[in-house]
Amino acid sequence: MKETCRICGRELCGNQRRWIFHPTAKLNLQVLLSHALGQELTRDGRGEFACSKCTFMLDRMYRFDTVIARVEALSIERLQRLLQEKHRLRHCIGGLYRKTNSEEGAVTITGGNEGPGDGMVDISDDMVYSLYESWAEDVAGSHRCVHSTPRKCRGCSYWRVADSDYEAVCKVPRKLARSISCGPSTRYSASVIGGSVTGEAGEKKHVEDSEEAPSSLTLVPGLTDGLLSSPRDPIDDRLYDSLSEERAGASHDPASPGPSLSLALCLLQSYTIYRPVRSSKGSKLPVLLRRSSIGERDNHIRTPELETPLIHFSIQNLNLADMEELMQDLYKEYPRPPPHQSLVEEQQSQLNQYECAAGQCVSELQKAQLQVQSLQAKIHESEANNMLQEKLNEMECELRSIRQAAQSQERTIQGLTESIGSKDCEAQELYQLIEGQNTTLCKLREMAHHNQLSKCKVRLEKSHSIEHYSMSNHLMFVLQDLRSALQKTRSDLQAKESALKESEAERNTLVQEKERSITQLKHSLEDKEQQLQVNHTTNQPPPPLNSYTAKCLPPPLLQRSIDDKFRCVEEREEQVRRLQLALREKERDLERLRCILSNNEETITSLDGLVRSKELELEQAAEAYRNLQWLKQQTEEKERGTQREKDTIINQLQAALQARSQETQDLTAALVARVHAGPSEVVEELKARLALKEKLFEELLSDRSRQSNEHQAQVQDMLNTLSSKDQYLQCLLEQLVSEYNKLNNALKAEKRLYQNLAHIHTKSDR
Repeated sequence: MKETCRICGRELCGNQRRWIFHPTAKLNLQVLLSHALGQELTRDGRGEFACSKCTFMLDRMYRFDTVIARVEALSIERLQRLLQEKHRLRHCIGGLYRKTNSEEGAVTITGGNEGPGDGMVDISDDMVYSLYESWAEDVAGSHRCVHSTPRKCRGCSYWRVADSDYEAVCKVPRKLARSISCGPSTRYSASVIGGSVTGEAGEKKHVEDSEEAPSSLTLVPGLTDGLLSSPRDPIDDRLYDSLSEERAGASHDPASPGPSLSLALCLLQSYTIYRPVRSSKGSKLPVLLRRSSIGERDNHIRTPELETPLIHFSIQNLNLADMEELMQDLYKEYPRPPPHQSLVEEQQSQLNQYECAAGQCVSELQKAQLQVQSLQAKIHESEANNMLQEKLNEMECELRSIRQAAQSQERTIQGLTESIGSKDCEAQELYQLIEGQNTTLCKLREMAHHNQLSKCKVRLEKSHSIEHYSMSNHLMFVLQDLRSALQKTRSDLQAKESALKESEAERNTLVQEKERSITQLKHSLEDKEQQLQVNHTTNQPPPPLNSYTAKCLPPPLLQRSIDDKFRCVEEREEQVRRLQLALREKERDLERLRCILSNNEETITSLDGLVRSKELELEQAAEAYRNLQWLKQQTEEKERGTQREKDTIINQLQAALQARSQETQDLTAALVARVHAGPSEVVEELKARLALKEKLFEELLSDRSRQSNEHQAQVQDMLNTLSSKDQYLQCLLEQLVSEYNKLNNALKAEKRLYQNLAHIHTKSDR
């Protein structure tokens, strides 16, 4: 059955797999997958491998996390400055709008707790480098940029990242990456912040931007203000264009002389074409004033909709409206006399001229008042900006020092992590070495046990060999006795055979003599019978017997002696047969004893060879056991040293973590105390980031403690295996002792058998 990937469930083919729980991998896939799942991943019997595609995705996730952390760390200062600049510009726009419009129908939108600052340089740099960022969203899908008005879109370009981090994530050099941002605008103008697109199409575009791109609205605060504010005249756009250009020039070239003079000239030039705006009663759209008749002029002068805040004259403490009302009242109090028609026409023409001159004076006074008011506001703003700039510089210096301290601490933490990684590698190598040494230790212990068993066997065999040797010596002595007895019996048998041969020869001679005598007697009897016959025929008397025949006649005693001799000869023959049978039995017994003796000699020689080999093996096992003891001592010393090093490293890490947590708490307290003017979101984000770092450090400490616990568990397992092996060796020794007892009993039985055989031989010899 093929294994499947634990993440995607695909079948794993060949070596295109990675073990998730590998302890010495370059990337800890278990930690990355636990972070992606939001819960701890353990070995629960399911698949433990991941395919190469899922491993690549986890690697990319890790790289993006590192780039995101880097970008967040680099963008804190710029974000603060941009938020401060946004707050300042919104207040400036609100103040200008309230100055030039009535406060009854004004809609005010209060922002967050943002502080003043100068972020124009960062925005322009961001717009420059937005061309080279490759992870920006699609133009049509997220921002809907309009290339005809590129200054209206500022939410499509993201923050810049360092080249190394960029290339680590995107795998493409930064200068070769294709831009997908919304335009190559490198000049930032503040008119977009306060301005708006005239007409219904522009308002629809802004509504679409506000509905479809909330991220861009967060980066461009002026866009929401432009949606809620009324349309403005292009003069304000040009004014704030000039303001932004002057501010950018001052930020880029702080040594340039007289920025206030150029600013005042721009203001005067912009207000030379100023025209008041009035709103009709039936519509909310602004309408330009047209001086077509005297009645309209009067209406324009007396219109209540145009309530422009003016600077009071310090000489007469009267404003223009009061002067106009006073002139009208005086004109009405003195009725015109019924003059002549020509006089009436002249007076009417003079009145028209006076009214024109008064209107021109009023317009010039209004322009001068507006210019003075704008200049005073600009002076106040410049003073406030200078103070805020000084405060911002101080804050930047403090933040720079804090950042440098944080970077130094991060470097120390990176050094500690690298040292921890190296120590982990060394620990893994030591673990592997310990495992190899444990295997060799097990093998050597097995060899030692075998050697002990062989020692026991050798001792048993030695004892058996000694007993067998003594028994063989005894058997040799018995065999020698048997051989001597056999030789004696053979010599006796030979003597008896020689005596038997002599007796047989004597008997043969006697038999031959008897046969000769018998034949002679027969011949004599035949002769006697012939003579008797002849005598009988002739009736002659028989001749007398000679002395020899008389001697040869067998008397009864002689017959008896002959019978006794025949009986003795038969008895001797019977004894000879018996002796031959006994001799054959003795020869058979001797052959049997020779076979037993040869077998015993073979067993003795084999036992001698076995004893020598066992002694050699025993010496080798003793030497291996001594080496094993030395290796065990060395490994134990190394383990103690590594454990001490790990404890010291863990203590150092805990101390560094405590110091880091204390410093982070101090930094958070300082930042919270000093950035009250900034938004609460930044503070919350910083707190969340610090909490994340603390959580990561706690996870690191928990991993270290878990690894130490696993190491202790492995050591305990090794001790348990050693104790189990000792018990196994004790069982083997008991079995060897029982086998030794069995062999001893078998040797005793063989000894009894030899004794019985010797007893049988002694009986047979007797």
